[in-house]
Amino acid sequence: MMTNDDTSAWSDLPVSPGSVLEEELEARGMTRDELAERMGRSIHSVEGILRGEDALTHESALELETAIGIPAQFWLNMESAYRMTLERNANRAVLDSRTEEITTFSR
Repeated sequence: MMTNDDTSAWSDLPVSPGSVLEEELEARGMTRDELAERMGRSIHSVEGILRGEDALTHESALELETAIGIPAQFWLNMESAYRMTLERNANRAVLDSRTEEITTFSR
C-alpha cells in the first residue's frame, strides 16, 4: 500500500531567473549592455532573459557563469523552478483534482 507522506510545500509565486539576474546586476553596478557584451549576446537577447520571456538555455547559463561567476547550475535550477511554477499555476485546477483522486484512492 502506498501512502503519501510528502509534506513538502510548493510556492505559487514564480520567480524568474531574470529577476534574480536583474538584482545581481544592480548589486554589481553592471549595465545590461555590459552583461550582453560579456555574454557575447545582443542586448535584445539579454532583455528577453531579464523579462522572463526567453528561457535560459544550457548555453546561456554557461555564458552567465563566465560573465558574472555564478555557476550555470544555479541558473538552470532557477529556470526549471520558474517554468514548473508557471505550469503548476496554469494547470492548478487539473492538478488539484488529480491530487484529490490519488488521495481518495490511496486510503
